[in-house]
Order: sequence, then C-alpha cells, then structure tokens
Amino acid sequence: MENPEEVYKYLIKRGIIVSNF
Repeated sequence: MENPEEVYKYLIKRGIIVSNF
C-alpha cells in the first residue's frame, strides 16, 4: 500500500476515521 499518511488521508476523505496506526 501507499504511505500511511496517504492512506490515512484517504480514509479521512472517505469518512472512515480509524486509529489503527
């Protein structure tokens, strides 16, 4: 997968805010 930051921003954009990092 891409960088964790990119994925995190992607999740937030989709509305899926999860603290799994």
